[in-house]
Amino acid sequence: MNKAVLYIRTCLLYIIKNKVRFTLTVSGMVLACFLLTFGYVFIDSYYESNFTRINDYKRTNSIVVTGQMDITTMNNINNLVGGTYASYQRVPGSYIIYSSNNKNINVEIILTNANFTDFLVPVEELSSTTYFKTYLVKGRSIELEDILNGNRVVVIDSVLEYLLFGDHDSIGKYLYIPIREFSNNFSSLRYEPLQIIGVIEASDDSKQKYYEFNKNSSQINTVYNGRVFVPYSIDLFSNYDDMEASSRFISLVYSYLPNYEATFTALDTYLRDYNHSVSAHSYKSIYRDIEFELIETRKTLYLGVLLIIIFSGICIMNTMFFSVKERINEIGIRKSCGASDEDIVIQFIIEGLLYGIIAAIIGIFLALVLVSLVIIYLQEAGYYALLLVIKPSSILISLLTSLVISLIASIIPAIYGSRIKIVDAVRFD
Repeated sequence: MNKAVLYIRTCLLYIIKNKVRFTLTVSGMVLACFLLTFGYVFIDSYYESNFTRINDYKRTNSIVVTGQMDITTMNNINNLVGGTYASYQRVPGSYIIYSSNNKNINVEIILTNANFTDFLVPVEELSSTTYFKTYLVKGRSIELEDILNGNRVVVIDSVLEYLLFGDHDSIGKYLYIPIREFSNNFSSLRYEPLQIIGVIEASDDSKQKYYEFNKNSSQINTVYNGRVFVPYSIDLFSNYDDMEASSRFISLVYSYLPNYEATFTALDTYLRDYNHSVSAHSYKSIYRDIEFELIETRKTLYLGVLLIIIFSGICIMNTMFFSVKERINEIGIRKSCGASDEDIVIQFIIEGLLYGIIAAIIGIFLALVLVSLVIIYLQEAGYYALLLVIKPSSILISLLTSLVISLIASIIPAIYGSRIKIVDAVRFD
């Protein structure tokens, strides 16, 4: 133990004696460890966030079918799945329902069918639409009677209710949607009153948007973008050409399916054979796609870091050879005092490993600091679901990579140094 401590102290004092050489030697490995750690932590954070977003698919045994489909395709899918479903369609555009003091509240309208809250509900995030399981906070969901009678009713989420009505109950009150109509090359604006019949729990994304909306109250044109749900039988947008009944349903959501995996396999086969414009998504299919993308992303990271690692290893090897040449007299004196070849090998290997350990500590520390700052910035920019995930394996991989490369780079110079004869070493000038 004492011998090992002495080795480490001696080697450490030697490698930091020449600060310029030390800096040049470890800089490549610091960069490699930095990129490897930063890449791993950021990739893990991004993909773990994606995996978390789809947990509701698994918990509710749900299948989501998306795409432009006519009534025949929709009926074929429904017959194949054999379950009830919620349907959703995004209405083109965003509608300003409140504007005051440089603050705007916009909503996107989702046309849906009866009892849609029994299924996964769509939520718009920064880069995509995902689905989550919500529940009614108060009131009721859209019912079949609303569909059949074309009732002008709306369900909102808890964040939108608070923004519009504060602590007051919104049930029974009206939400006024501005509708722009076109006729004879003229446009006019009318306000469509929709009675609020229910409030659902807001998604985490909506809550984060509200936080940002509230925090940025001093900024000009601060906007909150929400979503509201209305019966698909309401004809609010008759003058839009792309709102035909033939393409009315763009998402079908089936939840709590008993034969979940077999049903998805049959449905996926049907869609691949007969309708390529429509796709089905389940927990396993999305997980598989994310995992495949994760593997490909890591491969790209490996290729990029590999070149830096090779360069770093060569730098350490050159430094170790220079160190051996510089200390030939010392090697001769140690051997004449009884040091074995193994002692010389161990000394230089420890010296090389110390380069790797120091470089790994610096690179990993810098990477963790920077990736934390980047994720905080992205969260503030709108990627609310992105959370910092630091796995011990990410740190361990960077550390082991640095140690292995340092070990490999030290072995040849160490063996070369151990084979120097005492006579040659003492005569060396």
